[in-house]
Amino acid sequence: MTSRLEFDLPAAGEAVPFGALTAFVEHARHTGIADDAPVTEVSPDQDPEMLVALRIELDRLGERPADVRVPRADILELLDVIAEIDENDGDGRAHLATLRELRQRLTHLAIEH
Repeated sequence: MTSRLEFDLPAAGEAVPFGALTAFVEHARHTGIADDAPVTEVSPDQDPEMLVALRIELDRLGERPADVRVPRADILELLDVIAEIDENDGDGRAHLATLRELRQRLTHLAIEH
C-alpha cells in the first residue's frame, strides 16, 4: 500500500515554525525513507504555478500489522469533518487543512505500529 506525507506550505508573506518543518522531516525519516527519495511539489489544479505543499510518497505501509489503535479524538474529529462535508453536499474544500492533518496523523499511526 502506498501512502504519502505532505507538508503544507504557508501562503506568500506568511511563515511556518521551523519546528513544523523539522517534525515533518523526522516523521519521514522514521518511516525509513531513503535520502534520495524524491520530494515532489504540490500545486492546486487551478494554478499549476502555485506551490502549496511538499509531498513524499511512502510504500512501506504494507509491512505493518493489520490492526492499529487510533485515538478516539482523531476518530471523532474525522467523523465531525465527514458530517460537515456531507451537510455541505460533499464540498470539503473548507476542511482541506483539517483533512490533511488527520491524514498525516493516521499515516503516522499506520507507520509507527
